[in-house]
Amino acid sequence: MTKDEVIEMISKEESLLKKQKLQDLLDKMYFFEKEEEPLVNELKSIGISVESVWDLVYNQPHPHLKNVFEGQYEIAYPILVKHLDYDYHPRVKEGIIRALTEKNAAKVAKDKILDLFNNETDKNLKWVLANCLKTLMTWKQREKYQDIKATLKGI
Repeated sequence: MTKDEVIEMISKEESLLKKQKLQDLLDKMYFFEKEEEPLVNELKSIGISVESVWDLVYNQPHPHLKNVFEGQYEIAYPILVKHLDYDYHPRVKEGIIRALTEKNAAKVAKDKILDLFNNETDKNLKWVLANCLKTLMTWKQREKYQDIKATLKGI
């Protein structure tokens, strides 16, 4: 759902409660748009035209959803890794990690993701990092880090 669609829904909604919920959604959309602006602008500067890091995560054709971006984005991996050091909202950081959850990102992202995993205290982000490492590392590499397996199992 786009901001324009939400604005249109607000204008047509008669229920004050539903209108307020839609306004809250719109406020969140504006917040995350502003939050991701440095990353989105840097990605656009290299030809990756996205509105959000999540456009990279959901980049496969879908019969019912409009994709802003489709295709490969290996050129963006170094930028995504760099932005892991920015002080983003956890939801944005999760999107960056999920965008790096690709085998081809291993060479660029594995060490940084492992470092973040070892220092992460947020349970959700730790799981997202473990899931990413499951993709970036071979089974043999992961065997050295039992915490990855335990985190994925929820232990």
